[in-house]
Amino acid sequence: ARPLPRPGRAVLRDAAGRPRGRRHQGRGPRGGGRVADLAAPQDGESAAFLVINRNKRGITLDLKQPEGVEVLTRLAQRADVLIENFRTGTMEAFGLGWERLAALNPRLIYCSISAFGRTGPRRDGAGYEALMQAFSGIMSITGEPDGPPVRCGVSFLDLTTGILCAFGIVNALLDRQRTGLGQRVDGSLLETAVGLLNYHAEGYLLSDEEILQKIDELVQQGGVEALIQGGLNPKLKIDYYERLFRLIRQHYPQVIIHGLSPTEILYIAHISRLSVRECLQRLIAAGLNSIPGAGGEILVDRVRQQIAPFKDTAQEWLDFMREAHHMGLRSTASMMYGHVETLEERVEHFIRLREVQDETGGFTAFVCWNFQPEGTDLPLARKATPAEYLRTVAVARLMLDNFDHLQASILTQGPKVITVALRYGLDDMGSTMIEENVVSAQGSKFILNAQEIERVIRSAGFIPKRRNTRYEWVENK
Repeated sequence: ARPLPRPGRAVLRDAAGRPRGRRHQGRGPRGGGRVADLAAPQDGESAAFLVINRNKRGITLDLKQPEGVEVLTRLAQRADVLIENFRTGTMEAFGLGWERLAALNPRLIYCSISAFGRTGPRRDGAGYEALMQAFSGIMSITGEPDGPPVRCGVSFLDLTTGILCAFGIVNALLDRQRTGLGQRVDGSLLETAVGLLNYHAEGYLLSDEEILQKIDELVQQGGVEALIQGGLNPKLKIDYYERLFRLIRQHYPQVIIHGLSPTEILYIAHISRLSVRECLQRLIAAGLNSIPGAGGEILVDRVRQQIAPFKDTAQEWLDFMREAHHMGLRSTASMMYGHVETLEERVEHFIRLREVQDETGGFTAFVCWNFQPEGTDLPLARKATPAEYLRTVAVARLMLDNFDHLQASILTQGPKVITVALRYGLDDMGSTMIEENVVSAQGSKFILNAQEIERVIRSAGFIPKRRNTRYEWVENK
């Protein structure tokens, strides 16, 4: 409530259930206590107490007694705002919940502040600043890099939650001028902490040891390529990826680093203040061998504006591929269809890929898959069928005759559909995967091992042959 008191506005502080010896109203140049003049507690009241409770009148109520509940009920009937920070459910137990008081005073703004919020498995739990800094993970990113978790010196979760709730109250008061009705405002320390951690939470990183452990697992199973992709982390500039690639190259020089989509590299170049060419030069010098064709979606800006408005444009994606190919990098090309695009826009996608391939010859293969709507907010009339996948593959084989290879999307289609698709123009099964966290998040779980892939190829009447990322033959194991 501290941000709310102003001249002409009465604020009553209720020390409910925690008796104090006297009432206090701060008096100072602007109605608040002059904290700078109080080096130590005076008359039993500290500077901290005065700074928090300036411009307030205090009253002590025992809400466990009917008389205390009656007094607070009468006050709430003529108040503009009520703020409480008990555990969730405590005010309801007193008979002072939002529903009851709003029925008595429909104009009341009722603000509740708690540790964990009013929903979720910990809604009934108590919490305070230090506990919530630890629980949210804030302590883990505070202090020395090799030291223990450290509590922030300022109780910024308490303060920020108060500020956010004050904004909520002001908005509710503004809306009340229009509707005549009050509102419920909820705030919690955990929600505040998570909101303040947005960059760190999105940018969770594997340690060097975890990365090397994953690469070692790849090598032990006979893998030759590490596919590395992630999100757009505003704190990870070019030097992070240089160090990462050099780390892998130092320990596993034989592993091909197939990493970073065009969208990722464009973003890295942007936040590192580098041209795309300079960024690619440094990544190649650090060990990057080739790049995935992710993010192609449909190379028509009308479509991209609807499904991914903040991604690179179609022209930016194509220009990036041209630059990468001219610098000696090879890449795949992709298409995700079956969402908001038209058949004509799919054809336009093929034509634009074909034009770049005529110019650079840098695409090693084309792979397409249908949009997986499960777990997304994009409304769809229907999900693309296996028959539509087969037709799309067949058209791609005809239109992309300057691509040497067409790759199957085992993850989204499964072995039965792919067995048929091998007769529609596909000649490449992609690779086995040890770990996949993108497509599988939408419900697709068709991850096959080497033996299962070989069975699919043989059942379609073909002979399996292993290759690496560069489409060089390697010995079957």
